[in-house]
Amino acid sequence: MGKFLSLLIFKIILVLFIVFTAVKLIVNILVESISGVSANQEENLEKLKQSPIGKSITVPVLNSKQMLTFGEKKDLPEQS
Repeated sequence: MGKFLSLLIFKIILVLFIVFTAVKLIVNILVESISGVSANQEENLEKLKQSPIGKSITVPVLNSKQMLTFGEKKDLPEQS
C-alpha cells in the first residue's frame, strides 16, 4: 500500500509540474505576441542595424511599416 501511495503522489507531482511548465510557456508566448518583439529579438535587431548590410536591409523595412495601414490604399514608393 505504501509503494502504491508514493507512486501515486509522484505521478500527481509530475503531472502538476508538466501543467505548470505548459502554462508558463503559453504565458510567455502570449506576452511576446502582445508586446510584439521579445527583448532578445530587440537586441538582435539593434546589432543588425549597426552593421552596414543590416542597416541597408532593416531601414527600408522599418520605414515601410509606417506606410502600410489597414483598409487604406497608399502608393508605396518604388524601390530599385
